[in-house]
Amino acid sequence: MSVFSLHEYLPANTPEETYISLPALQASISTHYARVTKTTRNLQDEFIIFTSVPSSIITTLSTSPHILQDAVLWASNTASSRIILKLQSPLLGVAKTVFVASLKAKLDKMGVLSDLVSLGAKSIKTGASGKAPDAAFRPRDKSGSSETARPDRDADMDPDWPSIILEVGFLETGPPALRASARWWLENSSGEVGVVVLLFVHAAQPRVCVETWEFRPPGPLACKVQEVIVEKRENGRTGEKREKGVAVIGAPMKIPVQKVLPKKAVNGGENIVFDEEDVRSLARDVWIQQGYWEIEAKET
Repeated sequence: MSVFSLHEYLPANTPEETYISLPALQASISTHYARVTKTTRNLQDEFIIFTSVPSSIITTLSTSPHILQDAVLWASNTASSRIILKLQSPLLGVAKTVFVASLKAKLDKMGVLSDLVSLGAKSIKTGASGKAPDAAFRPRDKSGSSETARPDRDADMDPDWPSIILEVGFLETGPPALRASARWWLENSSGEVGVVVLLFVHAAQPRVCVETWEFRPPGPLACKVQEVIVEKRENGRTGEKREKGVAVIGAPMKIPVQKVLPKKAVNGGENIVFDEEDVRSLARDVWIQQGYWEIEAKET
């Protein structure tokens, strides 16, 4: 799958604009950011396609992602002069921040946090194409070390390919694009990407969904291996566990440590585990941002 075939999976009516200048691009980001932030409608504004973008500008955006302010360079291609930006709304930002903090806390408890390097939303290059996640980590010991490189690795591959990736989107419109993105990451990294986590937030209802994507033998294709759903509702369903009106389906979520840190011996177990309370806490923080959950006073 080429990086720009991803545009086929974008929400219907995704805005498409012709690049004029960098200030004009930044102004457009601000306009669409306001639209997607202030309403549960206009969710197609989460993505913006720009055409006729000079290769020099694509390079600048790839190496200096802060220029994009409230967006990431979700996909780019210098040969076609096209980019796709993905907006980072406050709601999705909360979801990302809480998940990353929880992941880092678990890695720290396992004693391996220092073995990983945070890449943030760094764009990863492969030929004329590039792609950026919402957050990513790579093993620290692969930096500048030919001994850790895979034997089948392309010599021209970006040295910063991550081992774990997070992408966040709206549940109403994001799944097709982000699932295609997960497949792209796994199938284009020559095995460097071990797991992709997709985090979906429903903009109009108290519902959060987390998916993990990996390669699973015997097939050569990436696939979804786990899904956890957290909902705030009155009526329960068979097989779900509830606490204070919150239903959790599919927990615990387990991320194999060897997918994140290949060949690393870890004393804390074989998996990074997100239990029911972890995903429930993540959902509560998102719902507080949405106004679906009141902050409870701490007991004294």
